[in-house]
Amino acid sequence: MTELDNEGDWGNIYQAGVNANTIIKDYEATSPYYGGIARILVALNMGIATDIWGDIPFSEAFAGVEGNVTPKYDTQKEVIERIQSYLDLAILDLAKPASANLSVPKTDDIFYGGNTEKWTKLAYAIKARYALRLTTKDGSAVAAQKALTYAQKSITSKADNLVATFDGGNNQSTWYAFNNQRAGYMGMGKFFIDLLNANSDPRLPFYATEAEDGTYDGAAPESPDGSGLKSRFGDYFAGDPATPLNIITLTEVKFIEAEAQFRLGNIAAAQTALQAAVNSSLIDVTGTSNATYAATASAAVTLQNIITQKYIALFTTFEPYNDFRRTGFPALTPNQASQSKKIPARLLTPKSERTLNNNATVVSDIYAPVWWATPN
Repeated sequence: MTELDNEGDWGNIYQAGVNANTIIKDYEATSPYYGGIARILVALNMGIATDIWGDIPFSEAFAGVEGNVTPKYDTQKEVIERIQSYLDLAILDLAKPASANLSVPKTDDIFYGGNTEKWTKLAYAIKARYALRLTTKDGSAVAAQKALTYAQKSITSKADNLVATFDGGNNQSTWYAFNNQRAGYMGMGKFFIDLLNANSDPRLPFYATEAEDGTYDGAAPESPDGSGLKSRFGDYFAGDPATPLNIITLTEVKFIEAEAQFRLGNIAAAQTALQAAVNSSLIDVTGTSNATYAATASAAVTLQNIITQKYIALFTTFEPYNDFRRTGFPALTPNQASQSKKIPARLLTPKSERTLNNNATVVSDIYAPVWWATPN
């Protein structure tokens, strides 16, 4: 990975932020529902940015080309505080009566069709995510209690999930498009496939295709591979051009609850939430509830099992990487044939920031942990 590899991701996140901030600046006062939705989207995107780059521009980031083009970098602590503040303001905006809006979202809201209750639940889900992110900074019990309080006000059903949808034409499902345009670039890994095989996980045939020999077989680091020899992307996330992709779901919220209850010493409640989380994932992936498998998978109420089950359930999302850096689970062995024999801990500051923004906090070490991943 180099400082050039994620220029596009950086640019997309900040362009989206400029657009959303325009809505906040120009319309929040007269149409607070639009302002609240825009604040939630900014918070979500800034969360992704800080999780992978650490310190980032936020407080001065969205003036656009006519404004400050060399914004200061806020510390990750400041960014997360600002995320929580944006979400609090969004919740207040969305709680106002419809009569307080000159215009209200309807079909132009591609996620929830203008349903402010669902947006409010999403705001609390993001608050829970970032409360738990600060486990090593706020302390285990404090972070857990905050996360649990927020989670209990958040997503309560699959209908509340934040889902990216695609028309299957020019707007194609992300993983499908990657797999279709770059066939053979990436396949399923041995660690993940072995984990599902070992537990006869019913999600396996949805996550992966059969290998050439009819089994499910992931590629180990440095192993030779060829088209069809190993398992490839399954239909669940790369099936066709219109395959939807989950962003934040009931499944994630239940895993947050499970970890929070465990950290608070409420083992029975943690197991109940863990079982619900696994079963929710089974419904998401296979379309069918499987209480027996969920009970087996949630039998061990340990942090390692909670995070490992979450890793399986949220496969293809960014959260398992965040959880790994925060907790050390799932237990992974770095590629011993690599030069560093280390697992990357972040992305590098994009070259455009290093060269064009003299206020940039430049990080050139991909193995340097972000702030929330370091102990106090």
